[in-house]
Amino acid sequence: MSIESLKYSSYKNSIKDSQVKQIPVEYLIIAGGGSGGRGGNNFSGSQGTGGGGAGGYISTVAGEKSGTDTNAGDPHTVNLGQDYVVDIGAGSTSTGGGFSGQGTTTFDSIVAVPGGGGGVVGFTNSFSAGGTGGSAGGGGNSFSNSRHYPGQGGRPGNINAGSGGGGAANVEDTSNRNGLPGLSSSITGSSVERAGGGAGNIQNSNTIRSATGGGGANGGQSASGVAGSVNTGGGGGAGGNGNSNNNRGAGGTGGSGVVIFRYDKKYTISVSVGLTAGTETVDGDKKYIEITAGTGTVSWG
Repeated sequence: MSIESLKYSSYKNSIKDSQVKQIPVEYLIIAGGGSGGRGGNNFSGSQGTGGGGAGGYISTVAGEKSGTDTNAGDPHTVNLGQDYVVDIGAGSTSTGGGFSGQGTTTFDSIVAVPGGGGGVVGFTNSFSAGGTGGSAGGGGNSFSNSRHYPGQGGRPGNINAGSGGGGAANVEDTSNRNGLPGLSSSITGSSVERAGGGAGNIQNSNTIRSATGGGGANGGQSASGVAGSVNTGGGGGAGGNGNSNNNRGAGGTGGSGVVIFRYDKKYTISVSVGLTAGTETVDGDKKYIEITAGTGTVSWG
């Protein structure tokens, strides 16, 4: 073989090697959900407390949606053998009204923002909007339409009814106080809805409003709202109103976030100490794995 042929062969191999060192990884990243607001006081007029908003939802699965009704992005290109930081956001536990900022989930430089807390009606007729976030918390309200506060992306409150929290699907619906829906993904081989908003409560009522996508239902009178489901980023349900400051229902905590990876089955992921992960599972010509808690690194080889 000539020297020129050897050079050309070496050049082709070097290109092949450089291509093998990087692979595309699909992901679904969900931040922690916002908590529902604490229930109000039945003796201060018609009141409603908002449900928590869902955590931010970022998908790169072809044909699916990311939050705020955007198309899925491109898979993330990773270098084989390189460590990438993953941090799973916890669900929010604050029920002070409109809280934002607890539960960020990250993968490398990709950040999913936590859901906003539900708005509340205070014991002394103070009011708050739903917190902003990946999906906004529902607004609290009292007395009349002119006194409600917007959910800033979730539903506004209405007379005697708090708003349901915003969900990843970014659907508008003012007909009831249910939590807004999440989005469905088949990244694990079957369709699962996640990142739904928590339900708002109703003044002087034991009526339980529904929620999907891991969002929590509201509490009846004096009862706590239901927590968002773990690893869905679902918003917590609003707490039920009470007849004193001591027996108002607590808002449900937000559901924790999750990171799910999908990649060619010939590669294997390594997950560091500090992260909790499920089993690497083969699905057709791909593998997937769910990272459900903690902070650490992942790499592929």
